[in-house]
Amino acid sequence: MKAGQLTGYRTVEVVDVPDPTFGSDEALVRINFISVCGSDMRYFSRALPENQYPLSPGQPNHECIGVIEDGGSGSFKKGDRVIVFPDNNDGLKQFLVAPADRMILIPDWGKLEHWLMCQHVGTVLYSCKRMGSVVGQNIVILGQGGIGLAFTRFLKQMGALKVIAVDYLDNRLDFARTLGADATVNCNDPQFLDTIKECTDGVGPDIVVEAAGTEESVNHGIAIAKRMGKLIHFGQMKDNVIQYDFATAFDKNLDCIFTASSRAGLMKWAVTQSVAMVEKGSLDLGPLVTHQLPFSDLQKAYDMFTDRQDDIMKVVVST
Repeated sequence: MKAGQLTGYRTVEVVDVPDPTFGSDEALVRINFISVCGSDMRYFSRALPENQYPLSPGQPNHECIGVIEDGGSGSFKKGDRVIVFPDNNDGLKQFLVAPADRMILIPDWGKLEHWLMCQHVGTVLYSCKRMGSVVGQNIVILGQGGIGLAFTRFLKQMGALKVIAVDYLDNRLDFARTLGADATVNCNDPQFLDTIKECTDGVGPDIVVEAAGTEESVNHGIAIAKRMGKLIHFGQMKDNVIQYDFATAFDKNLDCIFTASSRAGLMKWAVTQSVAMVEKGSLDLGPLVTHQLPFSDLQKAYDMFTDRQDDIMKVVVST
């Protein structure tokens, strides 16, 4: 079968690997689509030590959806459509083997590539749960990629008084307004921090959601949050260690909450919630998929996502 493999800095190759084998309590899933995620950039868009290349076949990717081709596990059977959580972040494969606790059943209607968006949107639902009630709160969301836009929609629906979306790309800010953002701020403006303060009557937001995953964005969040406010950490950094304005966060008595559903062991719960919302018709994730490419263009998909080419939001790759 074919697999993608990170073989060097910003270099993904399509390679041949043996077909997988599976046990009696596992299913063989034919993967139809994968989607590039911001957390993949920790491996793709930063130079790793040379001795770490190549990564294992299939890495780095964890957003996968397909159809069970053989075997079964628990309540799953051949022909079921499933979101799969790869064991080792190695989802860039035409086939994956998974036990029941690493799959989520998808209804037999709708486009698979749209259902796949439930995977990353579910992580946002977990983060929203962690932050508690937002009714009557002013909220700033730093970053309006697929994740940030999901925060914009959910937090407005959850009763936030004012949702302020921040990004450096105007097309994403335009999208945020269609999802309920009350105000948008382009962070290319040197005065954007002052603009955010003005949007909150000079006090600062009650809650800041950091969804960009950069050191600069984290410290902007600390700077603009109101005293005794909340800073919700969602974005995953490329680097393991960053400079963090601890003094300001400490002085403001900020509640700094880290929200990673996979680390909490609640990824399956979170994604199941987003699948249920789509199934009931309360959530349409199709518009997030802006680009679709074949497996032979895997390199192009990762380059486009990294460089934010062609107004990209989410790119799916058919295997």
